Amino acid sequence: MRKLSVLGALALLIVGASAGPAVAADTIEVLTSDTCPKELKVDTTGEPMSIVIDAEDGDLITSYCVKAGSVKQGLGPVLVTLEKPASTVTITYPNAEKAISHYAVYTQDSPMPEPSTDPSADPSVSPSPLVSTSPSASPSGAAGDPTATPSTAVAGATDTAAGDPPVLANTGAAGVAGVSLIALALAGWGVTLLVLRRRRMS
Repeated sequence: MRKLSVLGALALLIVGASAGPAVAADTIEVLTSDTCPKELKVDTTGEPMSIVIDAEDGDLITSYCVKAGSVKQGLGPVLVTLEKPASTVTITYPNAEKAISHYAVYTQDSPMPEPSTDPSADPSVSPSPLVSTSPSASPSGAAGDPTATPSTAVAGATDTAAGDPPVLANTGAAGVAGVSLIALALAGWGVTLLVLRRRRMS
């Protein structure tokens, strides 16, 4: 008896250690109606055992209704609510390997992705290049200032036409002496003429 008790206790310990936490599954609800909602149901052809349904863009499948046979046979419509909405689902009749007669799918809008909470990259803190405030070593002249051009003209000189020889002015002692000699020559010539006339008259 003691051996059986010990073996039973060990078996319970092994089963308890191997059992993991319960995982939430899809919810199954047997409907009392004869069919799935008529406005949504889709009849099948060829007696498929499973059907893969893809939700439209922007939608997620939340649940589906499936029927395999009559209510009397225990194969009436069943509503399966997914634990987590999905974009694709494989429809089968729960707990029975029966061909699907018709089905209906329920969807909802896909939630918008949450904005990222990660901080943006740190802005650059590198300083901008410093602007030199020292004056220029050689300031340039103001724009528009005329440039002084040295004159090459000699004061007192007059322009002469091209090809005309320059005329020298008779100035100074040499000029006065020349005029005096000319006057003396003219005076002597006049005296000579008077003497000649008197001789002719006598």
